[in-house]
Amino acid sequence: MTRVSSSIFIARQDREEDRPRLPDPKERARLLTYLGQGRPVGADGARTDGVWIWTETDLRHLRDRALRPDPELCRHAAARRYVPPQVDETTAVRAERAWQAALLTRTPHPATPPIVTGTEAGTLTVAGDLTARERAILDEMLGGPDETPGRRP
Repeated sequence: MTRVSSSIFIARQDREEDRPRLPDPKERARLLTYLGQGRPVGADGARTDGVWIWTETDLRHLRDRALRPDPELCRHAAARRYVPPQVDETTAVRAERAWQAALLTRTPHPATPPIVTGTEAGTLTVAGDLTARERAILDEMLGGPDETPGRRP
């Protein structure tokens, strides 16, 4: 679990071999329904219930291989009796921003140097392997495209 704001959590993305199996087919079905009914966040298949954000990978691993997503997310869904709430527009926007922030600050691939950016508040380091969309979001947040790859004044 990664907490990206005071009220939004990102499901931990463990490697496939590190995810335990969820052997109970009834619990698996309830969890698949809950996760599948989350409101879409972003263009990459992430979903939210307004408190948690999870990925299409979580759904696929659970559906195809019976691999459990983040245990805290599973407990959260169970505590809600596997009934997802209706996510209002304000909450959806907050979740979208949290998801974008999580994508920008994820640990970069070791072969890709991070982007180091100077801001009024200090130095911001983000993953260097950004997609074009993620880079556009970063540029918009910082006020325009960067002329120098890998470094911002």
